[in-house]
Amino acid sequence: MRHASQDKVGIYLVTANPLPREALARALRAEIEFDVVGAHAPDVNTERAVLSSGASVVLLDNFDAARSDLTLLRKLMTAAPSLKVILVGMPETERAFLDSIRAGAIGYVLRDASAEVLISSVRAILNGEAVCPAQMIFSAYKYIPGGGIATPSFTSENKHAAYVAIAEPRALHFFAHTS
Repeated sequence: MRHASQDKVGIYLVTANPLPREALARALRAEIEFDVVGAHAPDVNTERAVLSSGASVVLLDNFDAARSDLTLLRKLMTAAPSLKVILVGMPETERAFLDSIRAGAIGYVLRDASAEVLISSVRAILNGEAVCPAQMIFSAYKYIPGGGIATPSFTSENKHAAYVAIAEPRALHFFAHTS
């Protein structure tokens, strides 16, 4: 286990499949401002490994139906509230999405996202933004204050409002806590 050099952002990868884990690590290491401080499959040592790495960002695979990723997310956020966690992979339900946001995830990236999208997402959360695929934005749209509608009509203005609202991390937390 190593720590990021002083001028780089430490990133820890937690994903069950070694091929994407290694590919993500290579893509992130190619960026001058990032340093991959750890990468492995989730197991009983993951929490300790992530916390001892000094990582600022964790890319956490949305890895099983039992939601052990959610349990790990809760433990990490309790121990290190300033940690920025992006979940990789789409949750199975809106409830799973909202539970993850409540637990402290600052974003989601689809499992089939390109390295460029992933890198942009990491940069966005480091700049204080949240990241979220459009599918989840629209499912969360009904929680926008003043909307309160179960089936919104998506005019171009409404879609834009949803994107603007979701880009603000506090809006993600508002969505999660009002459902």
